[in-house]
Amino acid sequence: MREKNTLFDDLIKNLENNNELYNLVRKIVLDEYRISFNRANPIIDLGFVCGIFITISRSWFYHDLYLW
Repeated sequence: MREKNTLFDDLIKNLENNNELYNLVRKIVLDEYRISFNRANPIIDLGFVCGIFITISRSWFYHDLYLW
């Protein structure tokens, strides 16, 4: 990303600090992996709490994560 953004700084920090979450997000973004959204799954719940699994426009969100 070209400019500093606290949202993406926090998202990146959370991904860097949890390999399982990083791998799941990477599969979803790069491999178009599909998974049932179930907050009983601790990794999915962590991603939700961290703000990674929220309903937003995929185009800019995934594009910026991919560039990271």
